[in-house]
Amino acid sequence: MRKILVIAMSCGALLAACSGVDREGTRDQLVKTIESAGGKVDKDCVDDVFDKYSDDELKAIDKDVGDNPSNMSEASTELFNQLTECITFSS
Repeated sequence: MRKILVIAMSCGALLAACSGVDREGTRDQLVKTIESAGGKVDKDCVDDVFDKYSDDELKAIDKDVGDNPSNMSEASTELFNQLTECITFSS
């Protein structure tokens, strides 16, 4: 659960940017946040996860979560669960 909350907070509001989705910026922010929390991120894995979603789907997930990760829908939970596979934390 800790991983999902860290991911949700680091991705929040970064996915949707202007008229498109800032996938690269979101990935880079995710890496920065996770690494500052002591984890490691497989950037290619994150890119692969984001590539499974259209811009509209990512915007909807971004809107769902907003500034409150406890508002996660089924779609946002699925995305963040996939992203957890890209992250490792030292024990």
